[in-house]
This record gives sequence, C-alpha cells and structure tokens, in this order.
Amino acid sequence: MAQAHQDSPGRHPLAERVARFLYGITGGTLVVRQEVPAEPHWVWITAGRVLPHPPFSLQLHDTLGGHPAEGGAAVFHLPPLLASYESRDQLMERILFEGRLNRVLIKILELRISPVAGGAALEVGADLDREVTLGLWFLPFVLLGGALLGVGGAVFLVPRLLSFAPVLDGISLPILASGAGLAVLVVVLLWYRWYCRFAVRKAEDRLQWMLARLREEALSSLQPEVAEGSKAGYRPETDPDPPRA
Repeated sequence: MAQAHQDSPGRHPLAERVARFLYGITGGTLVVRQEVPAEPHWVWITAGRVLPHPPFSLQLHDTLGGHPAEGGAAVFHLPPLLASYESRDQLMERILFEGRLNRVLIKILELRISPVAGGAALEVGADLDREVTLGLWFLPFVLLGGALLGVGGAVFLVPRLLSFAPVLDGISLPILASGAGLAVLVVVLLWYRWYCRFAVRKAEDRLQWMLARLREEALSSLQPEVAEGSKAGYRPETDPDPPRA
C-alpha cells in the first residue's frame, strides 16, 4: 500500500493540495511495505544476494542512520540497462521494472528492514518530488489544451445540436458553448489525474513485486534456527553488504 510522508518543503500549500488531487499522495514520497517471518539481518543478507543481480541490478550507494537491519536505510541507485541477463523473460522483467520507475522519475530507492513481532518489515521508499513537480508544471498546459479543445468542439457542435434539437433554441449560444467547453475541460482534467495516478500505481506495483521476490527468496533459503526466532547460526560479523557502486 502506498503511504505518505510529510509535505515537500518549499512547495506552496495550494500546490500541495493540487498534487494530492493529481497523484493521490501527500508529500513527494512513495513507500511500500511488506512483512516477512524472518530475522531482519537474515533478510538483509538475502537482499545482498538478490537486489544487485538481474532482474533488479540495483547498486548500493550508501547507508543512512546505521545498519539497514537496525534502523538505518540502504540507498540503492537504479543504473541503466547494462547488465547481462540469462533469459529473455529476465530481460523483459528488468525492462518493465526500470520502465515503470523511470516513468515517474525514480532513480534512487531507500530500503529499511525493521524488526516486528514475528519477523521483519521490509519498507522501500522512492522520492516522487521531481515527478510531482513536473506534473504540476504541465498542468496549466493540459488545462489550456482542454479549454481550447472545449471551445473548438463547442463552436463546431452547438450549431448542429440546435438544428437537431429545437428545444435548445431557447438557450443562448454562449451558454451552450460555455457548458460544452467546461464539460470537455473537466473530462481532460480527470483524464490527466487518472494518467498521473496510473503511473504511480504501476511504479508501486513494481516495488511491491520487488519486495515479494525478496520475501520469497528469504523464506526459501531460511535457516531452521532463524525460522524459530533464534539467531543461532547467525553471526553479525559475517553479515555482508551488497556490492557498492
């Protein structure tokens, strides 16, 4: 499920409300979350085996606030499509993953693994501020295009409607034209809103898919001692980080 962080600093409250209307989120951050019945450090070890390799091919860039399995965050970059892939399906998965994230200008992901009752919570966050800013910048042009389309359509259609519906003769042409133009403008605005939310939803689906693959891999390779809630057989000093960029 998408979650919201605080409003983006520096953005006018009106712009923030418009962004919420268009994208369905508050602030500029998309966060998805899943839980896995495994120790946080074991999940991090699994992340080191899964995320740097196809179909994700993420590059660990930095860590913030300590170890990612102990309250910190791992910062991953999404590099261009350069890695080699074992199969066509794996390549298509990577193209779809990168394409959905690039569509909303996501290039950096932050992964957090927090202890919860019965296991660990996986949380990945992505900054949408650039996408929201671009969407707000394009909005006036979308509205202008909708207004011109509405006026042009009204000028073309209203006289023809009057010829087929004499009951409309009592309504002045400017009122009919204004009503038709406003209707077209509303339709264009709702379409743009759907388009923005659709793009965010598809990016969210890809992030959920990534966490599901990580969860599946963590459970399939889970040590029996760890599955029982014990750290027997696990040594923090052997906890590897994924390769850094």
